[in-house]
Amino acid sequence: MISRRAFIGGAAATLAGSALVLPAAGCGVPLVADSFYRPTPASPLTPQSEWYVNAYTGTRFLDASSWSLRVEGNVGRARTLDMAALGRFPRRSLTMTMMCVGNLPGGGLISSGTFEGVRLADVLEDAKLLPSTRAVLLVGADGFPALLETRDALGDDALLASHLNGTPLRPNHGFPLRLVRPGRYGFRQPKWLVGIRALRRAPTVRVVNHALDEIVDPTIGVISRIDTPRTSASAGLVPVSGIALSGRAEIARVELSVDGGAFEPATITFNRPDDDQPARLWSLWRTEVRLGRGEHQLRVRAVDSIGRAQPDDLAFPYPSDSIHALTISVS
Repeated sequence: MISRRAFIGGAAATLAGSALVLPAAGCGVPLVADSFYRPTPASPLTPQSEWYVNAYTGTRFLDASSWSLRVEGNVGRARTLDMAALGRFPRRSLTMTMMCVGNLPGGGLISSGTFEGVRLADVLEDAKLLPSTRAVLLVGADGFPALLETRDALGDDALLASHLNGTPLRPNHGFPLRLVRPGRYGFRQPKWLVGIRALRRAPTVRVVNHALDEIVDPTIGVISRIDTPRTSASAGLVPVSGIALSGRAEIARVELSVDGGAFEPATITFNRPDDDQPARLWSLWRTEVRLGRGEHQLRVRAVDSIGRAQPDDLAFPYPSDSIHALTISVS
């Protein structure tokens, strides 16, 4: 079976020969690091220092004093924006969960936080985006692109982010500027942005996003994870807790099964359907089960408010949708 890394690398290679000029890619050392942060209702957001990292072509270290963002293509006036120019746009914030498409069930390639920046729509409108624009291409300094339909590029949820949780993005997370869009996998949100091009026609080549889109829905599926316990517990009433997320809707319910038994409801302790938290931010859940000595298997599943549930199978390329099963030792 083809690996995710090989697939993404091959998809990126389809850019060769395109009329679109992209920065050179592939010169860095790949860096992938799980987040081991376990959120609580009192501290639901991941500190930036504990965010997961996936830099497929290596981290780019850009100098903010010399950095600029070129906005060109099917616009009335091409623009080159530095940090001072971006600072003149209205500031917006989005609190959301981001997850890698390659995250495994129970995996740590997922984090949550509040991004701050400017709307992509405001930048495009400042450049006088022409009505004939069919798509917008954003490119990072590593050559990784994101291709958005015009309506998506002009949406309120497309943010050019410079800060995370109140501090500037760190290099691993896209300093000085990255695209963020709630509910989408990380591969649709390039880092280290250096260029935006408005297109009258969609590219004839398959950029990486479209190649992946042929087999992966870029919207995050329904996922859940057991955070505690991890490997062991003491016999008796055992607290079990974790996270759940849907890229399309609120989490409606979370259920836990013990040793292959019936799924029983857990309590959502943060980001319930009736509160005012963002829908694309993970929910936290908790329950208690009585366990005797020995090994026990715990399984968790979630259902969102539009009825989407997690599948039982583990299928490439997005196994994170699958049910998380965990075996613990009880003494």
